Amino acid sequence: IPVPALVSEEQHALAQELLERNSRLSPRNTRKPSLLQGILVCRACGHSYHRSSTRSKTGNVHHYYRCSGADGFRRPQGRVCAARPVRIDEVDEPVWAQVLALLENPELIKAEIDLRLQALRAEHPATRRRDGLQRDLTRAQNALRRLIDGYQEQLITLEELRARMPELRRREATLRAELDALDTQLHDAETYLKLTETLDAFRARLSANAENLTVDQRQEIVRLVVREVILGDDDITIRHSIPVPTNGQPGGSLLRSQSQGPAPGDQGRVR
Repeated sequence: IPVPALVSEEQHALAQELLERNSRLSPRNTRKPSLLQGILVCRACGHSYHRSSTRSKTGNVHHYYRCSGADGFRRPQGRVCAARPVRIDEVDEPVWAQVLALLENPELIKAEIDLRLQALRAEHPATRRRDGLQRDLTRAQNALRRLIDGYQEQLITLEELRARMPELRRREATLRAELDALDTQLHDAETYLKLTETLDAFRARLSANAENLTVDQRQEIVRLVVREVILGDDDITIRHSIPVPTNGQPGGSLLRSQSQGPAPGDQGRVR
């Protein structure tokens, strides 16, 4: 007896996206950690960068970020991007410097956090609302199961199942969407609160030991305030988890090389 799927295609796609992101950020993806593992992407093709190494004729080892779209062996159709490998230090150093500069301006971050937390409190009596949604979702799922059980036990006809199932599905999907949205807001609130509580500790720790932190420790700090780093031919764009302006300028990129100018139209924007 065919049974309708309990998970929609949209819900399945969202779950797969979350699994893929967790996989990208997993430390198991590389033998040696790199600062921007999992968050560095290619501006040209949108694929992620991964760590690679080469040994020179003199025996020196050089470490690079390489666009996965430029690896022909990864795809049957061959390479899909012409981006060249870039030395890890040419990307990590300016990004780390920008993160340090951001953390040295705590008033800007705290002001943004306060605004967002006020909005969250105004819009959501969070815990109570979530508990109510979870109860409603449980009831909707139980109703679906009872309907399917009734059909399998021949207590209702296939026509009755088809007539009643769509409305229950819509109800379940609506409740799941509301719960997901609320969970996102609650997660953001927890992140902002954590950032507020640890910001002073971060600053004290960084001012004393910024040069001595391990890659893993720097990576943890970067991921707290950086959502994504986009690498172009001439520039690096940082997308922050908390938007910040820079000197009142409308746009913004970091240069891979300080001797080169930014790409036209990108100057000054750090997002």
